Amino acid sequence: MKNLSLQILQLAAQHPDKPAIVTPRITLSWKIFGMQVEKFAAHMVSHGVDHGSCVALATRNPVVATSCMLAVGMIGAKWRQVFASKPENAGETSIAATHLFHTFIDFSMQTKAKVVQIDRRWQVFPPVRYREKLQAISNDFDEDAIWYLSQSSGTTGRPKWMEISYENYWQRNEKAYLTHDFNPVITANLFPALSAPWVSYNMRSLWLGGTLVFGPRIDFFHKNNVQKVFGSPHHFSAFLGRQQAPPRQPLPIAHVAGGTISRRLADSILQWFSIIHNFYGSTEVGGVARNLIDSTGGDLNCVGKVLAGNRVRIVDDDLRPLPEGETGRVCIQNDIMLDGYANNEEASTSSFVDGWFYPGDTGYLNEAGELYLTGRYDDVVNVAGAKVNAAEVDRVIQSCPGVKQGICFVDTSEPLPRLMGLLVLDNNDIYSVLPRLQESIARELPRAKRIRGVYSVESIPVNANGKPLRQEAMDCLDGRSPVMIEEKP
Repeated sequence: MKNLSLQILQLAAQHPDKPAIVTPRITLSWKIFGMQVEKFAAHMVSHGVDHGSCVALATRNPVVATSCMLAVGMIGAKWRQVFASKPENAGETSIAATHLFHTFIDFSMQTKAKVVQIDRRWQVFPPVRYREKLQAISNDFDEDAIWYLSQSSGTTGRPKWMEISYENYWQRNEKAYLTHDFNPVITANLFPALSAPWVSYNMRSLWLGGTLVFGPRIDFFHKNNVQKVFGSPHHFSAFLGRQQAPPRQPLPIAHVAGGTISRRLADSILQWFSIIHNFYGSTEVGGVARNLIDSTGGDLNCVGKVLAGNRVRIVDDDLRPLPEGETGRVCIQNDIMLDGYANNEEASTSSFVDGWFYPGDTGYLNEAGELYLTGRYDDVVNVAGAKVNAAEVDRVIQSCPGVKQGICFVDTSEPLPRLMGLLVLDNNDIYSVLPRLQESIARELPRAKRIRGVYSVESIPVNANGKPLRQEAMDCLDGRSPVMIEEKP
């Protein structure tokens, strides 16, 4: 039976005393964790959840989130995330939730779903009364049913929903050995609870009988022998910015996904970790490629050799294959890829073509079979009629000394739109950074792609997956004027 939740409960029986989840407040053994999942499943059943239900989950608590997901799997139902900061997105898919479980005291939204606030009562909920019903539900289990409604990263607009079946997620977890390196593994995760990367990485770690460590500080990761820390470039930048001096002994692996990284960020990460695994993939197709980065340099646009089971090719705008070394659109094919988006025929038609998935990236393959990314095909900003690949400009901004994070965006506050930069700085002194940034821009970008000014902000607007939200950049400015960059030839 290809049910991830039941598989994990079997693991709980095989090594009951081993830690499954560790936080600064509690440590759950596999035995206690398995009991907790069963209690929550019984709690859900008591509220009417069955294999035909769709459960919306809203929580920032990683222990509750992990238990809820697996409890849904025990019942054979489906689940989806609702972001507490944007509860209105509960209506972004026509697959309506029948139940909403949340941990927020002041959380409210208009919904026809049955709303249940998660409190401490479920932890003492007696599952024995519902074991017979849970067993009956599992006997009626359908591997082709949907377990998880996931959102795309939303890099270039409104996120899209994907339906992932129990069988498909089982197949994805069978590939865990390709990226987890240790078996069993002790991992930490910088993505927010219930986001798609958080779910995928944690489920694979549990599949391998590993331990999930949740905490805010790297010294806590050291104390608990964490082997891999997973996050996007944005999440690593923010996380390391909150730490103190690097430890004497680095952690083994920083697993960075969600985009290529600048040399400056790579050097910063390598003060805390022995090596970086820069990972390329998406929810639509799973993991695709991985590049190993150390302090010796190398081209950081490379995302490495394609992982086993994936087929990657580069095509032109007419979808004709291009030879090695030529830049074009990246397309991917494997045996776990989805076949479209939920109730979004337009997006499905443009992204899934003739058995290939088009993630929106541009790049090329070299003679060694290594994949290089050069930008986003669909992350193009229009500046007074000129189309600019935003990722190309971002890389120049982010590589400048003194810039912790940075993106470009179109400033529409003036009659003539301008390409501008949004920067998070090391020391908040924009004028100390400006000359070096001006030099980098003039050296590496043609005139049409140069930013004209910059704004210094405390944080870059990003979504849950760490992807920049350029369309929300203007909301950070509070009517301020930019610091303009003097034009150089």
